[in-house]
Amino acid sequence: MDIVDKRIASLTKLTDHQIDELLKVNESVMSDIDITKIDEHNIPCHYYMTKYLNWPSKERHLLIENLKGNGYEDSISSWMLNLPAEDGFLGVTDIWNENRFRSGIVKSYCLSDECVINIEGAVYKLTKGEGISFSLTMTHSIPKSPNDQKWVCTLHPYEAKYHHMVKM
Repeated sequence: MDIVDKRIASLTKLTDHQIDELLKVNESVMSDIDITKIDEHNIPCHYYMTKYLNWPSKERHLLIENLKGNGYEDSISSWMLNLPAEDGFLGVTDIWNENRFRSGIVKSYCLSDECVINIEGAVYKLTKGEGISFSLTMTHSIPKSPNDQKWVCTLHPYEAKYHHMVKM
């Protein structure tokens, strides 16, 4: 994955074992609630999502163990996002652009063969286990794909160490 914007970072690739464990968590906790049309932020979308706080303790522990050193330590929220083949997508997301110092940093890992995300107009294609980090102040979306896309994501508070990632 080629990074074209210094505010975006490539993350350490997950091992096959970590991917397998996180996919088990995904299968165990994924909601059957289809979020379609408009989400709570009025963003057009079609995906399935589950948030960490709703998970049993075993699955929370597995997430922590498999993201240690890969972005979990200072996270304030975690979730998994599944986008079905052909029609799953996340529309253009720019709602945090005006609240740049209250917006966090997202670290997202691809758990499927390929995941695609658009950030600030650039297309990033990730393969299984690759991760990307960016500020929510950056306009982003996930386009439709012929393949399922599975993501595990963590949200981190804005701190001085992330200042270079914030859209000014």
